[in-house]
Amino acid sequence: MPHFGGAPITLHWTLVIFFIFACAATRSIVSGVVAFAAILILLLMHELGHAVMARWLDLRVIAIRLYGFHGICIHTFPETEGAAVAVAWGGVLAQIVLFIV
Repeated sequence: MPHFGGAPITLHWTLVIFFIFACAATRSIVSGVVAFAAILILLLMHELGHAVMARWLDLRVIAIRLYGFHGICIHTFPETEGAAVAVAWGGVLAQIVLFIV
């Protein structure tokens, strides 16, 4: 099972529904696979951004879960509002890095 610093990264069964949706929307299995992979990478990078920021702020990352249309990074609760905002923006910053690359 893949993990991030000991925290498991799990894929929810609703990803199958998203894969079917991607294939139907693109009207092609190949294009559906490409679209599905792109969205899955984007979701993973976003959640990893939250996790990296949480670890940087000395929070414990418990798990990362990817669902059909969203993901969640489960971590210990930040002590300050500023830390909570920083963790929230970690996902956006990871997407910006992915966009630049």
